[in-house]
Amino acid sequence: MKSIVLKEPKNLLIEEKNKPKIKEDEVLIKIIYGGVCGSDLHAYEGESPFVDFPITLGHELVGYVEDSNGIEDFSDGDMVLIDPVLSCGECYACKNDRHNVCKDVKVFGAHTDGGFQEYIAVPKKNIYQVPKDVDPRLAALGEPISIGFESTYRADVTADDTVLVIGTGTIGLMVTIVAKYKGATVIAADIDDSKLKMAKEMGADYVINSKKEDLEAKVKELTDGEGASVVIEAVGLKKTIQNAIYHTSAAGRVVILGIVDDDVPISISQLIKKEVDFLGSRLNNYMFDKVAKLLDEVDLSPLLEEIKVYNMEEADKAVQDKLNNPDISLKSLIKFN
Repeated sequence: MKSIVLKEPKNLLIEEKNKPKIKEDEVLIKIIYGGVCGSDLHAYEGESPFVDFPITLGHELVGYVEDSNGIEDFSDGDMVLIDPVLSCGECYACKNDRHNVCKDVKVFGAHTDGGFQEYIAVPKKNIYQVPKDVDPRLAALGEPISIGFESTYRADVTADDTVLVIGTGTIGLMVTIVAKYKGATVIAADIDDSKLKMAKEMGADYVINSKKEDLEAKVKELTDGEGASVVIEAVGLKKTIQNAIYHTSAAGRVVILGIVDDDVPISISQLIKKEVDFLGSRLNNYMFDKVAKLLDEVDLSPLLEEIKVYNMEEADKAVQDKLNNPDISLKSLIKFN
């Protein structure tokens, strides 16, 4: 089979490998699409602290069951999502149902070879079936959607909440979609009108261009002076992380998705005065069953115009295009089969 291998930083090659042999608890998956993620770009540039070379990238995956290995829950030909998170099951986090922050957590395409190849062997517990009438290009958004579910789970989002999503790139848009799916009132903020237009189309009740309007004042105007009960930061800038707490209501929740390298000071007086829950969110904690349900129930077809597909032989171009112009697509996909 063919596999896309990052031999070293900025050296992405297609190599021939043997098709994986499946173990007793594994299923063989024929990959359809793999999404190019920011973490793949960091690995390509040699900036990822997790990656050892050579490695096969890819953790945003959708495929068909090639060999169900006699496992009753699946049949050959089923379209499935792959949860890329692997955990030990023994540490404090795992024993407290937080396997996504396992002390030895591993992610396909980062800590171990991923799915940028024609076939991959995956543990049964990491596979989730999706209806065959779901467009596989949309199903390939499953992993980013799982981030939306994890962050809104961390914030305990319900239909009673007003959720401010700061940043409507790929992840922020998925958060917007999931928060709306849960029935919340959603305010989306960004500095790019085209991204805000898409957020509005996908369900945001209000959109704010924070380059043109005072975000704090506008949020208070939309919430009767209280602020949003939930703020989810999906930009990863020091300023947006620091300011998130000022947009939050008393007894509200802040969830940080954006990553910055340096420590970021926040207002302890605001934290205490409003008794805000200030939370982090990483990967996903068994959210793919919810992702599959959303894919079946929510019309995501407007996103198809924002998805760019590359052939396997164009993998290096897919990465280069995304590095040179992050806004070239909502999601760039590599097609394998």
